[in-house]
Amino acid sequence: FDTEDGLIFKNKFGVSRNELFDIRSKIINIAINAYQPNFFLVNHEPYGLDGELKQTLLDLKNCKKILTLRGVIYGAEETNFDYFSKETAEWINETYESILVHTDPEVFNLEEYYDIPKFLHNKIHYVGYLDTQSNVSKNDARKALGLENEERVFVSSMGGGQGCIKIWEQIVNAIKKNMHLWDKVILITGPYLEQKDYVRLCEAVKQESKVQVLRYSSNMKNWMKASNLFIGAAGANMLTEILSTQCN
Repeated sequence: FDTEDGLIFKNKFGVSRNELFDIRSKIINIAINAYQPNFFLVNHEPYGLDGELKQTLLDLKNCKKILTLRGVIYGAEETNFDYFSKETAEWINETYESILVHTDPEVFNLEEYYDIPKFLHNKIHYVGYLDTQSNVSKNDARKALGLENEERVFVSSMGGGQGCIKIWEQIVNAIKKNMHLWDKVILITGPYLEQKDYVRLCEAVKQESKVQVLRYSSNMKNWMKASNLFIGAAGANMLTEILSTQCN
């Protein structure tokens, strides 16, 4: 889980972090050796989350290896250190044939924001957002959520939610000034909004009977499709969902 102090590991399986990633590494290695793929796609983490892919990638011969990245990875300093330091950039260059980026460079350009070595630039290809058009109608989405067709619904989500309290404060201020426009307001914070900030947000809207604050919703696309207005964080996943649902 992401916290203010970084990534933490919560034990749910009776094994330590090191044991878990050792198991992951062995499972991956066995599967790759069995299938001997011609094409291997690695998402987000060049070495794997805890380095568990590194040996497998080194051992894998006669195979095209592709690294895929979302648009915004992390903050500039952290991303430059973790992804584009001299050692890691050289590893990416030697290991991967291409780097596919799931964003539009006119929205976010990695080469402009991060210090990516020049020798990697030719490997970067922007493929756009991976949207699949939703077949659910607005009326069907509302029916699934128990909403009436005539209800005026505002929905907002900040993806994972980490560090977003200042954005939420501005949204809440705007909602309160325009509450007469809405019959229902749904604020989906994301599971990683810091607990003290989640409590702060709930406190800010507790007097507003039309407002409901959710940590997470498995019906995110339905809420987006059903809304009259949606405001979200402009990350790769959220923009993909916006394109998919064609929400307002």
